[in-house]
Amino acid sequence: MNNLPIILAVVQQQNLKLNQLLLAANSEEWNDDELDLYESIFSAKEQMPRSVWMLNRYGTFWEKDIPENNDEFFKESFRMEKRTFSFLVDRLGVLRKKDTNWRNAIPLEKRIAIALYTLGSSAEYLSIGRLFGVAQNTAAFCTTF
Repeated sequence: MNNLPIILAVVQQQNLKLNQLLLAANSEEWNDDELDLYESIFSAKEQMPRSVWMLNRYGTFWEKDIPENNDEFFKESFRMEKRTFSFLVDRLGVLRKKDTNWRNAIPLEKRIAIALYTLGSSAEYLSIGRLFGVAQNTAAFCTTF
């Protein structure tokens, strides 16, 4: 808490530098100081690699087991036929998520399958997460959409 005034002063100074840079960008002429400031800001961002930690998961139930088995297996697993499942996915299309720079979104079909499997079985979220290759909290979140 004692560092708060210092942090605010640094942020204000950086904002001032960025505002000066933006004003200079709108004018035709740039002086050496403005060019140096521009290069320091944008070259620093390019040099910093993003590092995101993510645990690799290997559940292949949705990707491998479901496509390889018959319609009866699908109905036993999700308590509905494939065509009803497809209808449900079409109706819930607004819940589709976009991929980000850090990771790919879980497809809507897989999230709905996780929710249906969770609601139709007495398995724990940890077991369902391992089955589908997602985290335990992702399996829990899929049931709350």
